[in-house]
Amino acid sequence: MTRQSTGDLIAGVGLTALGAYIVWESSAWKFFGPEGPGPGFFPIFYGGLIVVVAIYLAFRSLRVAPAEGIFADDEEKDPKGVWAALAAWVGLALAIPLMDIFGFMAGFGIFTFLLVRFIFGQSYLRAFIVAAAITVALHILFPVLLEVDLPEGMFWGA
Repeated sequence: MTRQSTGDLIAGVGLTALGAYIVWESSAWKFFGPEGPGPGFFPIFYGGLIVVVAIYLAFRSLRVAPAEGIFADDEEKDPKGVWAALAAWVGLALAIPLMDIFGFMAGFGIFTFLLVRFIFGQSYLRAFIVAAAITVALHILFPVLLEVDLPEGMFWGA
């Protein structure tokens, strides 16, 4: 068993436990009511999906040997990719206080802009267009179609 397949097995077992816990905890909530899906619908659905995909990952790691050279120990790591992933996580952590200040929509838009511009290396114009399109889509989906208010900040909202 290679290091990669061991990691996949550990991730599969851990995610199976997490998904089972989500399903277990949300099973006490109403799944479906006369007005449509209840509060337990989404967590039970994605908890079950996590369980199915994690079990597949764990079993695949046990029965499928990786192709030659794909996960070789002497393979060079991509430091640029590692730094990009780390920067994305740090950016997400820093976006949370922005969401408190500017609200979810603006904070998520700023995070998306920075992610597209600096992590994916796209132009400022393309980053702005993508961030604006995703922010508008979130606004249409949640406050307009689903009538669900998103968190508002100190400057926008209320």
